[in-house]
Amino acid sequence: MFGKPVAGDRHPERVVMSRSVLRKPTMGIPWPLYLLGQLIKCLYWGGSWGLKCYLRFWWVTMPATVVGYGWWRYGWGLTVSILAAVAAGLAVWWWRHPATFSRWLGWFYIAQWRRWFVFRKPWYPTCANLGLAVAFDGDRYYPSIIKVRRDAEGDLVTVRMLHGQHPNDWAKHAARFAYAFNALSCRVRSVSGRRGRNRIVLHVQVRDSLVTTIAPLPVPAVPDLRRLPVAIQAGSKKVFISLVTHVLIAGASGAGKGSVLWAIVAGLAAGVRDGTIRLYGFDAKGGVELINGEPLFHRLYFGDPESMAGALEDLVKTMKRRQETLRQRRQRTHEATPGDPTIVIVIDEFGAMIAYLTDKKLKERINAALSLILSQGRAVGVHVVAALQDPRKEILPFRNLFTTRIALRLNEESEVGLILDDDAVDRGAACHEIPESLPGVAYMMLEGDQQPVRLRFPYHDDTQLAELGQQYRPAINPPTVLDGQVLDIKPVYEVNR
Repeated sequence: MFGKPVAGDRHPERVVMSRSVLRKPTMGIPWPLYLLGQLIKCLYWGGSWGLKCYLRFWWVTMPATVVGYGWWRYGWGLTVSILAAVAAGLAVWWWRHPATFSRWLGWFYIAQWRRWFVFRKPWYPTCANLGLAVAFDGDRYYPSIIKVRRDAEGDLVTVRMLHGQHPNDWAKHAARFAYAFNALSCRVRSVSGRRGRNRIVLHVQVRDSLVTTIAPLPVPAVPDLRRLPVAIQAGSKKVFISLVTHVLIAGASGAGKGSVLWAIVAGLAAGVRDGTIRLYGFDAKGGVELINGEPLFHRLYFGDPESMAGALEDLVKTMKRRQETLRQRRQRTHEATPGDPTIVIVIDEFGAMIAYLTDKKLKERINAALSLILSQGRAVGVHVVAALQDPRKEILPFRNLFTTRIALRLNEESEVGLILDDDAVDRGAACHEIPESLPGVAYMMLEGDQQPVRLRFPYHDDTQLAELGQQYRPAINPPTVLDGQVLDIKPVYEVNR
């Protein structure tokens, strides 16, 4: 029943077991029904694919549907007339308001065209050559482009990374992406929030909107130290910085440090006139920079290290008195009034002031006073805005006490990390590549954003600085002290005579 002996076997007791194969009964399907089923299957998959494509490319399919319906329903004459009217309206919109036309319509269609005809073809070989594609189990996996948007300077390419990749892996290849897509630069930005998981944004810059000189910004009627407008970024957007924290400005010679200093002073000018802000100026290169706006400064020092050290020590005493007053009032922060204003210390050539002095005792006095002001001055309304050329640690030992840092054109790539962040260059802050023809162009980290922002500060010429000083000179003029000598506040041209 289970088997039979094998013929010729020397062991007749061994048998070969035979298995019974159970097969399901098959039912024949008539060929018309089979063809009908295949037709339904093809219609289903074809319809779903067509609907997906229709919705995915809605920016083309929906206008085409409207034009086709109008052609079918009303004929070609009325349809062409409507199309001509719409085209004329779009042309007038582009002519009269090109910025809004680009923002709401033009940039969108340019981004879609660049996605399919610029990025799509070289995307896969570029990712493979840069090691961003992964081979696993005989298959190859590539990062995918989710969407492409457009702004005033280039394309914002949102990419879904592969599992296990980090934004820093892409930031290392930012310069190579720029060359691959024939762009000026490329910056990598991570996407925050739940939807930003495994996503990054490549900002591929194809044009520079900051090549023209920026005119001085309007002076705020009431300066807000937490949100002071000082510069312009791509798309003509204003950039605001906080003076509640100390500000450090670094840049090579001719990079435009004066533009940054005067942009900040101009933003504070209304408070200087009202008496709620008092400026102290220190110019270690002989007063060449700050003397142009002399009427705005309560005290202005230059050239004499002894007077600078004494002034800083007096400011430390003022700071200690305010600490005592706040402690008696049980207050945590200083509130500016005309009788007790906010003090802003503006220092040009910071390195020459703290590191290049030959007198060791004077250097120790200045460094000690500045260390106290930088570490304790924020709460009592004493803030520092300093500019220097050399950001090395031996030149600026208390660099970490400056929370807001602005990096203009620098000589070396290593200097960028000293000012902004260790991986700032990988994230697009190429300060060492800023050309000399663009003074005032800088990178900085905005509050709440770890991505460096490229911006440009406005330029004030000597005439504009003189007008600014005369228009916003303090209403009640205290005497101005120049290196220990008390002078009456006069127009700049009279002081220079």
